Amino acid sequence: ALLRRFGSKERLLRAFTRREVLRTEAVFCAAPARARRPLAELEATLRDLGRRLGEADALAAYLAFLHTEMRDPEGRALLAGAWRTCVEAFRRWIAAAQAAGELDVAPGLEVALAERARVALDGALMGWTLVRRGRLEDWLVAQVLAVLEPHVPAGTSPWTPERCEPTPAVDPWRPPAGGEEGGRT
Repeated sequence: ALLRRFGSKERLLRAFTRREVLRTEAVFCAAPARARRPLAELEATLRDLGRRLGEADALAAYLAFLHTEMRDPEGRALLAGAWRTCVEAFRRWIAAAQAAGELDVAPGLEVALAERARVALDGALMGWTLVRRGRLEDWLVAQVLAVLEPHVPAGTSPWTPERCEPTPAVDPWRPPAGGEEGGRT
């Protein structure tokens, strides 16, 4: 029935990709301009994104599917558009945080910082899927906000009290004590 509706397996998969991209954009690209504390709001958004992305195995399957989509020109174009949209959302978060006095970014570096935040988000998704240490939402917050932290003015702390501290350096290839792989806690 689904194949008849979409016409082919490729069209069905493309519709799935489009739906997932739009869902993620809707969660992440909320307008930060209204937030009194934009970085705390960004943190909450990252936590929400982490919760929505689901369990470790489902996230791993989704990332594998995205890698498959990157080989197809139409899929790659869709994902590249989503990447640019997310970078623009980060740029808006950064601008709102600057206006609120939560960040001090040198003029002209806002887009570069937004791109670094997006790369940190992508890397955090991949990294957590591999090591599965702690909760995904905590991992996303720690990795993305670590990129922004050097731009927080001295003597201020815009983070919420439940902010995850950076994960201590450990060997990611060694399972935690007890032999379990980790996963959501």
